[in-house]
Amino acid sequence: MRETQEDIERLQTLLDNSIKRAGAFLRRSFQMPEHSLTAQQLIDCWQDVPTVALATVTTRGEPRIAPIGSLLYRGEIYLPTVATAARTRHIMKRPAVSLTLFRVVCGQGEQKNELAIIVHGSAAIISPDHADFETLEHLLDASTHTKAGEWGEGVYLHVQAEAIYTYNSHPHRPIESLPLQVRALTTEDSEWVRQAIIEHWGDTVVVAHGKVYHPQTLPGFVAILKGNRVGLLTYSLEGENCEIVTIDSTKPGIGIGTLLIEAVTQAAREAGCKRLWLITTNDNLHALRFYQKRGFTLVTIHRNAVDVTRQLKPRIPLIGNDQIPLHDEIELEMMLER
Repeated sequence: MRETQEDIERLQTLLDNSIKRAGAFLRRSFQMPEHSLTAQQLIDCWQDVPTVALATVTTRGEPRIAPIGSLLYRGEIYLPTVATAARTRHIMKRPAVSLTLFRVVCGQGEQKNELAIIVHGSAAIISPDHADFETLEHLLDASTHTKAGEWGEGVYLHVQAEAIYTYNSHPHRPIESLPLQVRALTTEDSEWVRQAIIEHWGDTVVVAHGKVYHPQTLPGFVAILKGNRVGLLTYSLEGENCEIVTIDSTKPGIGIGTLLIEAVTQAAREAGCKRLWLITTNDNLHALRFYQKRGFTLVTIHRNAVDVTRQLKPRIPLIGNDQIPLHDEIELEMMLER
């Protein structure tokens, strides 16, 4: 909640360093880094106040574990409790803690681990006179309609993580518990589409292979996460061909792009199309990886096509991603089976 870009970058550094520190068995069992969460994915799946298993240590050095609600605020973990709780007394003497957030899916007579987050570190006690206390109370109340201060002498345990190990069974799909939905665009989305295109493309028009498109007039799909529009795909039908004109996500790494591709693939099949295709540019290395992993193949390179397009849309920069000179269009396609 309320993470800044600096918070996300700090969390990502911690996650990366944790992978480097992990032992061989943990790296193998958690399939690091292929199945590890990014900082943004971790933030997105730590919604509301999920219950975690918190382990503390008694003064005799004995472990104690119990469930407790948790908040992720500014990229760090806070646990609401009371000053008289045993866990609080443990931390006052021995601040070392560990906690786990995990989700298991049951079906067809078996259980499958979908998500696991393990945190090791220490905890500090946030009392009511702390600057962050009221903010934490407000966030807790917004999600649970209660406050730590209503349980007694409310406090928060601020977990200062030294290592965070994560596992997501579907690294290229959204976290199963996320309420991520994809639906077709409607007329009520038109103004949002226009603003989204301006934000991501710098104009209300998109130019590709010498053709001018107005995405707000095209059919497409919108991805919605917790009531917010977080992804957009627009497409154009022409005969037996379906062209993806634009695709954008405001939360990369949680499967939004994949779901949008699945939606347009189904729509193209239903429209009787034999070919799904798109154009990207020579600097867009991320897109080239993304599309090929999802079944698209390279068709051709249209050399200097971007230079021609600049005559229609002069705002296109000369230098693209990763300081690569931006000159060529690359065509990719997926042949559709009936």
